[in-house]
This record gives sequence, C-alpha cells and structure tokens, in this order.
Amino acid sequence: LQINNQGNNTLLNVGGGNVGIGTTGPTSKLHVVTTAVGTIPVALFDTGAGNNTQGFQILSSGTEAALALKNTGTGGKEWQILSTGGAAGGGQGKLQFYNATDAVTGMVINNQGNVGIGTTGPNVKLHVNTQGGAVAQFTGGTTSGTATNDGFLIGQDGYDSSLGVSLWNF
Repeated sequence: LQINNQGNNTLLNVGGGNVGIGTTGPTSKLHVVTTAVGTIPVALFDTGAGNNTQGFQILSSGTEAALALKNTGTGGKEWQILSTGGAAGGGQGKLQFYNATDAVTGMVINNQGNVGIGTTGPNVKLHVNTQGGAVAQFTGGTTSGTATNDGFLIGQDGYDSSLGVSLWNF
C-alpha cells in the first residue's frame, strides 16, 4: 500500500516488510524521512490529548539530534538528551542532558569522555562547576533534622565561607 499526497510518501508493506514515512525505500522496520528541521519533531508520541504538551519526541535541528521528554503538568519540565555536531551552540561532539524549560544544561559528556556538571566545557574526567555553595556532599548513616551522622563536603559548607573539604563524625 502506497499513499502519495502532494509529494508526501507513506509506504506500508503488508507482507511483513518495513514501514516508510517520507520515503519509498524504508531500510528499517520504521523509517521516517523529513526535510523539516528545527522545532518540528521528527516523531511525536503525545499523551496530552493531541496538543503536544506531554510525551516523547524525536527532534533534529540539522546540527543536533535529540530525544525529548515533555511534561507540562504542575512542576513538569521538558528534558532533552542531545547529540551535538557542526555549528551546535553547546559545541560539537557532545552528549548533553538539557532542561529545555529553563534553558539549563545539566550535564555534558564530551568527545574525550570528560563529564561536566555546571559546565559545557569539561577539561578533566570530572569537571564540576558551581556558583558558590557546596560542590559535592557525601553522607551516610541516618539523618535527624538537618544534621547527618557521617559525611564530607567539598566546597563551601554554609558554616564558613572558605573553600575546602569538611569532614564530620569520623
């Protein structure tokens, strides 16, 4: 079965072959081809009554490819997992975890395998950047109110303004 409406091809091989949308030669079980790039999803799985407010999207901008999880309910966010290339704003060759609602990159893995949290340009295996406050906190044991039995903190601990490592209850 082939349907062609003004140049848009849809092909279904009912004999057990591949399904093509936008192509007459599908090479996988579902093969979607589009020339529309940018904000139009390549594929959209919508759970928001067809109004593109919630669900899963596959996006391509020409310089980035992304998987997006979108939840516009109270407190919901749109998160994207991006593979960057070419003239991408965050730099090419990176895997990014991006909060599209607030325009914040949460984590980046570059093409050397370096991981960045709070930075899109990690230059060592683990590069964490923060604008004040703690960089990392590790705790163990049980908690009581705001105190924790055991732990250590890297960065400012809130008790003094110096940077360093704080240990407690060891």
